[in-house]
Amino acid sequence: MRGGKNKGSLEELLAAETAAFQRRVTMMAEAANSSAKTGFNPAEPRVPAGNSDGGQWTGGGGGRSGGGQTGMGAGNQPPVGSGGTSPRNDHRSAPQKIRDAVTHLETNAKHHPDQHPQCAKYVREALNAGGYKVGIPPRRTGEQYAWAKDYSSELTRPDVGFHPVSSSIKPADYPSLDNTGRAYTPQKGDVVIINSTSTSKEGHIAMYNGDKWISDFKQKGFWPGSAYLSEKPGYIIYRPPSQ
Repeated sequence: MRGGKNKGSLEELLAAETAAFQRRVTMMAEAANSSAKTGFNPAEPRVPAGNSDGGQWTGGGGGRSGGGQTGMGAGNQPPVGSGGTSPRNDHRSAPQKIRDAVTHLETNAKHHPDQHPQCAKYVREALNAGGYKVGIPPRRTGEQYAWAKDYSSELTRPDVGFHPVSSSIKPADYPSLDNTGRAYTPQKGDVVIINSTSTSKEGHIAMYNGDKWISDFKQKGFWPGSAYLSEKPGYIIYRPPSQ
């Protein structure tokens, strides 16, 4: 009986998380349409919590919190960009910032997942190297670490400027359409946030390098592991600003 109760509680938790993620996808899609029409980014800024990253990937395709890395705290400056460039005086072009972020991720990512993976940390630090002032989102109540799937608030801050270009609120295969109904073609610098699976409540985050998706390791495909490949949870794909 205890096992049945726990299973029911887990199913209820996953259902609630899925519903919350669906609302976020819908909101981001509406924001993308609004931005395209008015040039206004309605994303509300949120103060980074300065806690360690979650959203790591395990060999079975699930995420787990941990890592012990200290991130950018509220009021602290983001890490210095590549080449010693301060984010406050960053005059790199948009293509150069994307190249710097991708190069950082390619250089530091592992070829295969290990026992201590950290997708959110690797992607965030790569974005920081590109001059994108992405911090760490607030922790959820009762959690020790921030979750990878909660990075939407950081990517869409007005001073960061990423915008959603493709999304799915239900199990779906590799993205085929963008938010305007046209065929989605991944571009270098695109960042995907994937919802929870039955084995990973934290979700996943990865960046496209022009050839493949990379998180803390060089993935074989869009889905980072077996649970993601099997369940194909919802996702949102963001694109960096062109200016």
